[in-house]
Amino acid sequence: MRRLDSVKTRGRRYRELRRLNVPERSASAAVFSPKGPWRLSFSQALHQGFTKARFRRLGLPPMEKLMDA
Repeated sequence: MRRLDSVKTRGRRYRELRRLNVPERSASAAVFSPKGPWRLSFSQALHQGFTKARFRRLGLPPMEKLMDA
């Protein structure tokens, strides 16, 4: 899995978000936003692309479990 902020061009960011099944409108709004990667982490596009199910499939523990530890 690639970090989204390491993808440098807008076209690549857009294609990566679309590959994650983010709708066109949300993906382009995120790509053309002047905000940086940290602020974009709160965007709807990233929440649609990076779901809890996706992290589960990657074998990562849920944040709730990490908070209780």
